Amino acid sequence: MEQQETKLPLEWLSSRRTPELHRLEALCRETAREERCAQRRLQEVEEAMAPEPERSCPAPAPEAAERAKLEQLSRQLNAANAELRRYETRMFAYERTILALRKENADLSARCDVLHAEVEKLAAEALKPLPELPPLPTISFPGDEKKDAEQPPEAAAPVPAPPAAPARPKTRLEHLGDEVLAQLARLMPGEKES
Repeated sequence: MEQQETKLPLEWLSSRRTPELHRLEALCRETAREERCAQRRLQEVEEAMAPEPERSCPAPAPEAAERAKLEQLSRQLNAANAELRRYETRMFAYERTILALRKENADLSARCDVLHAEVEKLAAEALKPLPELPPLPTISFPGDEKKDAEQPPEAAAPVPAPPAAPARPKTRLEHLGDEVLAQLARLMPGEKES
């Protein structure tokens, strides 16, 4: 009556197996093997201690040698039982560790899913086109008034608006870039002519 080895289903832990999991699996296998050996030894001791079939005549009193052998077998049985309890205790500790690792892995997987969803949401928001923004106020510097007076009236004409929007909608970055270029064009009208 040999106990079957139970294989712990660790496949769900994903392909990211850590060295700790490998060591834990090896310890589980080793403990299960030792437990099977202890079970076999226990069975052998129990078979050795089993009473012989009843005889028709009463059995003689056990001699000193038989008593010593019986005590030795009893000690072996107790030692085998103690060893079996130690192995069972270790197996239970390994199973608790495996359950804790499963829970931790499930928590981490759930957190990764939440973070992936947040990243996708932020990426979708970054690609949305922005509504048309009002023009920025013109900043005038003290030296600008002199330049405006020296320039002919056609040079003081307003700067043309940027070209019409392309077929695809502009992103926030493209809007900001257009605004910066428009401001630069207003601040340095002489640079555009060259």
